[in-house]
Amino acid sequence: METTNAVTLERMEGVIRWINGQDTQMQESEVRTAINDLIKSFRMKFRELHPAQNLPRLRTLSIHPLSLAALLGDSVTERPEEKDKEMKDEKVRKAEIMTEDANTEEGEAEKPEEKRSEGGAPGAPAGSASYDSIVLIDAIARVAEVAGYRLSMSKAQLILWCLYGSCLASGNPLGIEQPQVWKYGPVFPAAYRKGRIHDRDVCEAAWKGLDEGAPEIAGLLKRKTHSMMGTPMKDLEAVHKGPRSPYGKMTRKEPDKWGMRIPDEDIRTFFCRD
Repeated sequence: METTNAVTLERMEGVIRWINGQDTQMQESEVRTAINDLIKSFRMKFRELHPAQNLPRLRTLSIHPLSLAALLGDSVTERPEEKDKEMKDEKVRKAEIMTEDANTEEGEAEKPEEKRSEGGAPGAPAGSASYDSIVLIDAIARVAEVAGYRLSMSKAQLILWCLYGSCLASGNPLGIEQPQVWKYGPVFPAAYRKGRIHDRDVCEAAWKGLDEGAPEIAGLLKRKTHSMMGTPMKDLEAVHKGPRSPYGKMTRKEPDKWGMRIPDEDIRTFFCRD
């Protein structure tokens, strides 16, 4: 008979927070163990309730490191077609954004206060002059690359969004440009336009500079990237573009208005929930 550790609400909340890129004390190995225990518990309960039926197969549409299929022994490598689709979607998004840019408020991203300056991010707290949103997104790409993941700009933006929100919730804001409501999610405009996430040398230099100049931020960024880089975009978007998110609430109020700045207080409240 299978034995398993107790499946508790506290453990599952930790798993959900880890998957969604929120702050949690759980490590990746603990998350895997908790999900395995959940699967085992389901099997045991199913056999108890339906002794005459065959146990259903638990599979997901795509395989990623925390999918049920991966934990049941299949490959944990993302399918090539999933990667190709994400890259193709990214190209379509860039083309549409470039076409619409002249007619939306996204052009505000080029205001002087949002450009990279010698002193770092405008409004940044003391000690943060060594980074801005462009440096951060390039550093995110470097951390993921070292771990074996090639990020799309959309996923890198969501990781930066979660880093930004987590820092706000902890009372230590990053002091970089404010994210905006774009058609495909919350976006840091300067990072989107000037980030060079597929240039290895640029990203390596960004990570090295961040690690040397702001080691605490570098550590947070690394942990956040590791916790989110393997999660499918559709799962991340379900949370961070969902109806409860600051993005979701703003798009419901102004469904056709893009380029609006997302208030820090709304972001802080969202990342402080639970």
